[in-house]
Amino acid sequence: MDVYGIPFSVIPYKGREGKTPEPDDKPTNLVQALVERGMMEMRFPNVDGYVMELRQHKVRCDIAKVEPLTIKPTDFPTQVYVQPQVGIKDAGQRGSGDFALGKHDREEFYDLHHIQTILFEITRLIVHRLTESQAGKEAKLKHHARHQLFPQVLAIVEDYAARRIQWNGCAKQELALEVYMRKVVEQLSDAIEPDHGAGEPPLLPVINRFRPYGSTAEVRFTTTRPCHTTFKSHIDQVVLDTDTWERSVAFQLEASDAVLFFARNDHLGIEIPYEFYGGAHKFLPDFVVRLRNGVNVLLEVKGLHGEKEEAKFQAAKRWVSAVNNWGLMGRWAFHVCKSPDALQTEVEYINQQPLA
Repeated sequence: MDVYGIPFSVIPYKGREGKTPEPDDKPTNLVQALVERGMMEMRFPNVDGYVMELRQHKVRCDIAKVEPLTIKPTDFPTQVYVQPQVGIKDAGQRGSGDFALGKHDREEFYDLHHIQTILFEITRLIVHRLTESQAGKEAKLKHHARHQLFPQVLAIVEDYAARRIQWNGCAKQELALEVYMRKVVEQLSDAIEPDHGAGEPPLLPVINRFRPYGSTAEVRFTTTRPCHTTFKSHIDQVVLDTDTWERSVAFQLEASDAVLFFARNDHLGIEIPYEFYGGAHKFLPDFVVRLRNGVNVLLEVKGLHGEKEEAKFQAAKRWVSAVNNWGLMGRWAFHVCKSPDALQTEVEYINQQPLA
């Protein structure tokens, strides 16, 4: 406190200088794993990448599980109208004048790009990405013959264009734009796997050699953010980034009979590598949930999502596929919930699904 007036002369006290920062006196919460809840411990693999070894050069892709692509004429207009405001009049005098509207569109661009040529170019980029380079990382199918992969990848690309692209009335030549083509290349490169039905070894994860797995038992940190107490978790509290969102999710998970226990991925360390427009990123799902049927669910609660979220979700599906093929740390699944209010119903549905 600062003392003013007569008491200052009686009780000598020097107050805080006006320019010094206000002291940090926010209450600190200790978030930690509880020893008495050791039976709720959850472990997960630390995946650095993936390995795909082919013996017969056979690949496959489950197109239904690949994130869709939406052509967005509202974000990238296909035509604009312009009107000069200043120019040269017919009499040769410079000044303002009434000029007609000029239409600029991509018709010339469309004439130069045939849809089949675009699909071939996407296929070429995917095959190059698989066999030669992958954003500076080790190629997944290095030393494999491109002429054997090309027709298989082309069939996958054509199937994706027919079933998973929402054109919104636009010309199909819009797919030749870099913003769309790069996204298709990245997503299909992540979704292509060995065809184990044809005798190929399955896609497997590359596990970190120094820290092969993480655990909820390692969580211990302090925070000034508000927290919500848990009962079905090895970790005693859920940190709240918002007033209602995380609290609602924790409440729904606590109330669900399908949930054995759960943990929020805060200082837990579940990181999924993915690429977005050529850059390397890491996706941290919101929660990990153990269901009564034994499945570990990576849970993401997201009301709205855009292109970056779709790249994250595709990477999470690949992570789940590789870890399940590996099979040494249980069964895993990935789920996106758009509203906490629907979470119990969706979790119950996942819990009733038979194990693959």
